[in-house]
Amino acid sequence: MSVTARKLQGLRLGLAGRSIFPMPRRLGVSLSLVVLTITLCGAVLAPVIAPHDPTAQQILYRLKPPVFLAGASPSHLLGTDSLGRDMLSRLIYGARLSLLVSVTASLGACLFGTAVGLLSGRFGGWLERLLMALVDMQLSIPFILLAVTLIAVVEPGLTSIILVLIATGWPSYARVVRAETAKLNSSGFVEAAQALGQREGQILLRHILPNLLPQVIVLISMELAKFIVLESSLSFLGLGVEPSVPTWGSMAAEGREYAATHWWITTLPGIAVFAVCLSLNTLGDWLQERLDPQSA
Repeated sequence: MSVTARKLQGLRLGLAGRSIFPMPRRLGVSLSLVVLTITLCGAVLAPVIAPHDPTAQQILYRLKPPVFLAGASPSHLLGTDSLGRDMLSRLIYGARLSLLVSVTASLGACLFGTAVGLLSGRFGGWLERLLMALVDMQLSIPFILLAVTLIAVVEPGLTSIILVLIATGWPSYARVVRAETAKLNSSGFVEAAQALGQREGQILLRHILPNLLPQVIVLISMELAKFIVLESSLSFLGLGVEPSVPTWGSMAAEGREYAATHWWITTLPGIAVFAVCLSLNTLGDWLQERLDPQSA
């Protein structure tokens, strides 16, 4: 019986007589799914549901508060920024870019880091020492220094941000996959595959990798939240995409000088980042307990 089958069997036994999660935990997971669903739908359908052009400037409506405050404009539900641009529309389009960057970077980091972890954990020896030395070397470089260096080499833009995040995120996958692969090397089904004369590539892809999917899926959910924060940080510092493109980080940066009097310009994108990242982390914890009952 494979490791995944044993985990699923243990999960069924745990579900037989009781519920895994108490009501508050299940409510948190449900709310997280609602937040993520709304964010995803908003990002995909942004051109349809956004009430205004996110880049259109209306100076006569600048610095209008949200509708629940005095002096608000009914046509701008969440108010406007210093150039009269609609905050709700910019939040919706900002979700599109944040999800695009984080998902793309997570997949890239996952593919590269998983490959490094599989090779080092399976073969060991000098190859493992070399690859883990690369991991330690990358982790020793501060994120901001790495970001500034790569953006200086590759011109600022969406591609450079994704490359920075991939270079930052792949060591996490490499370490987790390497540790789990080293454990699976002595498993009965791996030894049986070796005895049957299967090649190393077949053993890695058909026997070891499928048993690593639960850990990789959980790690992806955690890395998505981290990448959203990092992308927002780069945009806040002016190292992200073009200023004309609405992002949550650049929106917060533009509202810094108005934070004391027009708080919504900075606060609303900050709430969006917080809500999405908290939802992803909550969902990641839930997935970890569902896919690995022994961790509960």
